[in-house]
Amino acid sequence: MKPNLEEGSSPYAKLYDQIKTFGYNRELFIEQGVVVSELPNLKIEVADGIILEKDELIVAEHLTRHTRRVRINDSTTTVNLEYMDQLALGDRVIILSDDDTDEYFVIDRAILYE
Repeated sequence: MKPNLEEGSSPYAKLYDQIKTFGYNRELFIEQGVVVSELPNLKIEVADGIILEKDELIVAEHLTRHTRRVRINDSTTTVNLEYMDQLALGDRVIILSDDDTDEYFVIDRAILYE
């Protein structure tokens, strides 16, 4: 699924050009998707109405509910912080796809400013 990325036509095209120029020679494509079903049955719709299911997706940790251990202000005490901002219905996401391995990496949310 190669997106139409004309050289310099968008920030995504510029990132794609940089990855292509300086990155590994394997083809990675940048796609945009929309969450159409939340966990536990995560589904993301991409171009042409294709639905990617949970087992096809590799999701960046910061887009999931997770816990981190932190120390506050050089204290010797540490606490657990629970991050609860997992993907939600209607979230727009940025996906890197690899046609060689059929892997889809959900790397971040996409925000449109109006």
